[in-house]
Amino acid sequence: TIELLEGRLDEAERDFRVAIGITPGFVEAVANLGFIAEARGRTGEARAWYDRAAALDPSFPRGKRLSGDLWFEQGEFAKALADYRAVLRARPGDFGALLQAGSCARRLGDPDEAARLFAEARKARPDSWIPPYNLACLEASRGRGDEALSLLLAELPAKGFDDPRLLEDDPDLAPLRSSPRFAELRRATAGGSPARR
Repeated sequence: TIELLEGRLDEAERDFRVAIGITPGFVEAVANLGFIAEARGRTGEARAWYDRAAALDPSFPRGKRLSGDLWFEQGEFAKALADYRAVLRARPGDFGALLQAGSCARRLGDPDEAARLFAEARKARPDSWIPPYNLACLEASRGRGDEALSLLLAELPAKGFDDPRLLEDDPDLAPLRSSPRFAELRRATAGGSPARR
């Protein structure tokens, strides 16, 4: 695990394989082999490892989270959401799983569920600008520009948002950019402190 965290994938892969040779049910090692395969672009192999981890322990949160992330990257949002929900059953306040589940629900055409999940992520990490930003993008996409701008103005400057390019490039915010309040948002977030993600 230390080797993996240090980016030494060859050594980590070797040692995880030795570990599962000794203990075939070592689900953490199996899931981490999936992560290594995915990092190397071998998505089919990664999927096989994640499926093996799920067979060993269907409730293992890290394996489900990694599997969900792979499904998400492949555009399989229903499958990703199922994995993220499994993570949330084991760890209800998992910030990353809440955000990703909300993004899946949004892509699957369920904005109310997306809003609920983003609100839960906001409760899990009240210091982060990411959940209110996602909620604002969701509101903007639903034609609720005033609500979106109010949320962005209230939350982003106070929470260290410092990525003005995101405000300019995000297609969800395009309908808001001609508003005088968007100009106020630009000013309020210019030169912010480092974002706490």
